[in-house]
Amino acid sequence: MSASSLSVWKDKFVSDLLCSEDAKLSKYNILTKTQYEELLKDIVQAKLARKKTSLQYRRVNRFDVLDIGSTRRIIAKSKTDEILYYLPVEEIFDVIESAHISIGHGGRDRLRMETGRKYANITTK
Repeated sequence: MSASSLSVWKDKFVSDLLCSEDAKLSKYNILTKTQYEELLKDIVQAKLARKKTSLQYRRVNRFDVLDIGSTRRIIAKSKTDEILYYLPVEEIFDVIESAHISIGHGGRDRLRMETGRKYANITTK
C-alpha cells in the first residue's frame, strides 16, 4: 500500500472515529491531541492540588500519568499492576495497523484482544 493511500485511509478513519464519538456520551474514549494534552495537564494539577475539587478527585481516581523518558502518557488506574495507555485519536490508527499486521491479519476478535492488553481507549465495543 502506498504512503498516499495509507494517509487517505488514516484521515478517513480519524474523521469517522471523531464523528461517531460525537454521538456518544463517553468522554474519554476518543481524545484529540489537544484534548489529550489538556487532560494530561489537568491530571498533573489534580495530583498536586492540596485541596481537590470533585472533578480533580475523579481525575486522580481514574487516571495516572506515566513518564517514559521525556514523554508523558495518560494511563488508566487499575487495581492490578496492568498498565493500559490512553492514546490521542491521531495515534490510534497506527496502533491498530501495527497490531493487525503483528497478529498476521488475524481478524477482529484477535485484534481486539491484542489492543485491549495495552490500550484503554481502543475498546472491544
